Amino acid sequence: MGEQKDQLQKVYQKLEDGGISIAEALKQSNALTTEMTMKEAINLAEQRTREVLMNKDIEAARAKFHEDHPDYSEIVASGKLQSYIDKNPMFLDETIAYFQYKADQEFKRGEEEVKESSIKKEKTANKPLTEPELEAVQMETVIKMKESRPTRQAPLSESEIEKQQLETIKRMRGE
Repeated sequence: MGEQKDQLQKVYQKLEDGGISIAEALKQSNALTTEMTMKEAINLAEQRTREVLMNKDIEAARAKFHEDHPDYSEIVASGKLQSYIDKNPMFLDETIAYFQYKADQEFKRGEEEVKESSIKKEKTANKPLTEPELEAVQMETVIKMKESRPTRQAPLSESEIEKQQLETIKRMRGE
């Protein structure tokens, strides 16, 4: 657009110097003004299109967020997040506080599961096993012991030992 303004100044200068007629100056001036107006209109249209597309992307992201987190609006409206925002200045809005709230809820749920699990273990630990349960535990123990026992292998020959040592040395050197 700066280029058209420079050309427009040259047209006016030529007009003042008498180099062109008023009609020719008007013709050139109108052409340059039309070109500048068209470029400005195109720039405005492109800017508006970018804004519309960006808003569309934002709305799509917002809809996806609400789809993935259907309880978000309810939790925000309940006021449960305000205490998080008040306690932590890093929580600039409800969304960050929402994720902390959900993390706290999951942590509490995990704690409850651990408590319930340990209570069940305590109840079953003091109860004597029935004969079939005892046999199953003993069989499981025997299987674990067999699996953990090292297997015997034939002694290595001197050439096999030497080969393993050379491979170890190469690995230590990074080769």
